[in-house]
Amino acid sequence: MADVIDEVWDSHNSNLDLAGVIVNKVPGVSGEADRRYDELVRIVGKKAIWQPVIPQRVIVTQAVGDRRAIHSYGARSADVSVAFDQLWKKLRRVTRD
Repeated sequence: MADVIDEVWDSHNSNLDLAGVIVNKVPGVSGEADRRYDELVRIVGKKAIWQPVIPQRVIVTQAVGDRRAIHSYGARSADVSVAFDQLWKKLRRVTRD
């Protein structure tokens, strides 16, 4: 990830700032996922990682396949919908400044 950020800064837009990192497909319990998350914290810093993370759920794959909004699945997608809503609010706040 750091290579991609550096490439964008060096080759495309040196004025671009990193607004944050959204972590997705996070399993409920996984030592490997925890290690990857910790690695990401070391690379970009804890403040750059936006919360909440997007949990790994079958309903997300289904929504993509069905080409439907995740919110349209109601209770089946409630936790994912809440995560997306919170991240959307943060994105709107950050881009207004």
